[in-house]
Amino acid sequence: SLTSITNQGNISANDGGYVVFISPTINNSGNITANSGSVNMASGDDVTLTFANNGLINLVINKETAAEALGIDNAGTITADGGQVIISAQIAGDLLKTVVNNTGVIQARTIENKNGTIKLLGGMENNAINVGGTLDASAPACAEPCRSGGDGGFIETSAASVKVADGAVITTAAPSGTTGEWLIDPTDYTIAASGGDITGSQLSTYLGDSNVNIFSSFGATGTNGDVNVNDAVSWSANTTLTLSAYRNININSNITATGNTAGLTLTPNNGAGGSYSLNNGAVITLSGSAPSLTIAGIAYAVLNEANGGVTALQNMVCIACLSGRYALGSNIDASNTYMSAGW
Repeated sequence: SLTSITNQGNISANDGGYVVFISPTINNSGNITANSGSVNMASGDDVTLTFANNGLINLVINKETAAEALGIDNAGTITADGGQVIISAQIAGDLLKTVVNNTGVIQARTIENKNGTIKLLGGMENNAINVGGTLDASAPACAEPCRSGGDGGFIETSAASVKVADGAVITTAAPSGTTGEWLIDPTDYTIAASGGDITGSQLSTYLGDSNVNIFSSFGATGTNGDVNVNDAVSWSANTTLTLSAYRNININSNITATGNTAGLTLTPNNGAGGSYSLNNGAVITLSGSAPSLTIAGIAYAVLNEANGGVTALQNMVCIACLSGRYALGSNIDASNTYMSAGW
């Protein structure tokens, strides 16, 4: 028969230690701490734990559990600063089912230059995860005198469907170091004001604290592996938005990045027959002084008013420049070009 584990108390491992829950149904509303170590929760019928140097380093579900299982629900606080938190569930069934639900706090901040990792994982065929509450893999600010407070960590949310709840807090910020990354890996993904997987406003907020990589893979039956931008996204931080699709990237609303080194990476056709397109008059704006743009693995030099304007356009005629690839990052006022050039 199916079993369950419920924690409503306080569980603490020694620094570098680990806490592991394995059961078809797991509920945590208490506090679990394993700094510099790992907290792992797994819902599956066959689970492999890998150890090295007297510590737990990985957890893999080899066989999904029965459809009646309820998966994993965290409403409490899980802390593994300088370590990792992995919450993974795979549940059988023909219908899309939420197998990981987070409404609590999961924290794996950087300490002593050891980055934290948080992973919420579900099956790629018929499982969903709900990303709510707080996922914090940030690095602390560094008080003077010091050279670095550390880099931000890594967050992964992967399943057939990844829904981000209103008010969810996700951060890999590093005020004194390099910003970390949040990977969202579903089978299809839609950015929309309503009815999608995340709103444009939410994504814009998260780009203020993290590099965001949306990777739409091909897994579930009947899905296309597309990324759809149906709501405007805009941010001013020096972070990068990466959109990767098994098939198509459909940009149907504006994408605007104003940070000096903000970037956009578009990678369609990770599978077969895919492309990217701008529809409905959608515009991509990269207006910073040194923005980056990569499309299908090819880097483009971005020209805009902030990094040379008309002069930058005219410099494209040099012999060495003619073989380059260029993109217009913002409108450039060339109304006085004839007069200023003395033609």
